[in-house]
Amino acid sequence: MTEKSSLYNDYFNKLFQIWEDSVSQTTINSIRNDIFENSTKWTNDKTSEFNEYMKDIMSKSITHNSPSLIDDIDILNKSIERVQSKLDILSDKVDKLTGPTIVKNKRKNK
Repeated sequence: MTEKSSLYNDYFNKLFQIWEDSVSQTTINSIRNDIFENSTKWTNDKTSEFNEYMKDIMSKSITHNSPSLIDDIDILNKSIERVQSKLDILSDKVDKLTGPTIVKNKRKNK
């Protein structure tokens, strides 16, 4: 190696060392920062909070909405069945009243 290339090599090694020290110090400072230290705890808390919120919503949906909806549908079906039954009875009465009329045509024998 020549003396000039050795100087370049030393220069770049020194530059790299300064950069590495700077990055290491910055990393250590950020790790020691309260926000960084508490970020995983904060993330876990928020995830847990969201999970509980979703469970609560699902529970309310199941207990409050679904049974009432099913009950409403059952009531509606029973009402429709009662109306259908009454319509069948009325239809039979109408058929009896408007049934085929028998016209008695008697021919007179001549």
